[in-house]
Amino acid sequence: MLVPSTIRAPEVGALLEAGRAATPKFVQVERLLTTGWKLLAGHEAQPLRGWLSDLEQSGIKELRAFAVGLDRDFDAVRAAVETAYSNGRMEGQINRLKTIKRGMYGRAGLDLPKARVLHQAQRPTASVTKR
Repeated sequence: MLVPSTIRAPEVGALLEAGRAATPKFVQVERLLTTGWKLLAGHEAQPLRGWLSDLEQSGIKELRAFAVGLDRDFDAVRAAVETAYSNGRMEGQINRLKTIKRGMYGRAGLDLPKARVLHQAQRPTASVTKR
């Protein structure tokens, strides 16, 4: 299988045009997804219900299923859009701990992984916020 090199902007534009010409629903999907990205980037949950309604009425099975999933946990989605808080830092720590645990599996007792975790926890870290 041939792996394409880095896709450049004109190639992306040509690919999008080909998709629009070949598939009638492509334009609808592109519009709905672009609207969703703008809505999520704007940090306003007010138009979220309308966008979910548009997804459900699109007639596209995958988008309808996505909308049902978002609607099922709407309060959490709304909070994620409206607030500036992120759990990315916590997720990074969990990922780091799991990586250490996997790397040490079968090699040592608890003393060595504990020392690695505590040593790395003492290093200063930069503070990152969502906005």
